[in-house]
Amino acid sequence: MDSLKDIFTKKGATLHHAYIIEGDKERVRSLLAHTFKESHDDGHVVHSADYSEREVSTFGIDEAKELRERQSRSAVGLRRVFVICAERFTHEAQNALLKTLEEPAAGTHFFFVVPSVAGILPTVRSRVVCVREDAPHATDTQAREFLAASYDERTAHIAEMIEGKNREHARAFLSGLAEVLRARYRSSGATDAYGSSLRAIERCRRHLDGRAPSLKMLLEYVSLVLPRC
Repeated sequence: MDSLKDIFTKKGATLHHAYIIEGDKERVRSLLAHTFKESHDDGHVVHSADYSEREVSTFGIDEAKELRERQSRSAVGLRRVFVICAERFTHEAQNALLKTLEEPAAGTHFFFVVPSVAGILPTVRSRVVCVREDAPHATDTQAREFLAASYDERTAHIAEMIEGKNREHARAFLSGLAEVLRARYRSSGATDAYGSSLRAIERCRRHLDGRAPSLKMLLEYVSLVLPRC
């Protein structure tokens, strides 16, 4: 997947009619609002009446019908933007949007923000552009300090993420660890320790998008299995 910034920074790129963005909803919403609502000279700004945000836990068939009806109305300006943030989209809702995504009203752009594209049907993905938010990584210093720490010190390091149930922070943290380990993997040659550590991190990152195991179990697992180095 391309990164989120590529939507607006690729030279000569035209804005697609529909995107599914995997990432943190608050950061993505902030970027989209800045891009489409604030005054600057990149050509993306739309009339305030043509910019719509909606946040729901589950986007179901009723929400899909409402979105179809709203996008069929006339716009004030030449372009209209719909930003939909949801933890999950039901299959019924996704199927109900297929026709809209195939033949959207002229000048209409949809941005569906999700924590993971894993629950999006292939038939929907084929009609949209899937992109990933440029999530911040843990700094090299933070990652190196964690890898050099004892188990007790690691437990203290992850306590705030566990208490806040912050999966986005955890995802960035794991990405930072992986970057440091990859660098060591390349510089020292293929060793079993680094290879197995990277696989353990990748398993945890995949499970972050589900409800189980818990965030506590995942981070404690990483703290336990990664070698002190």
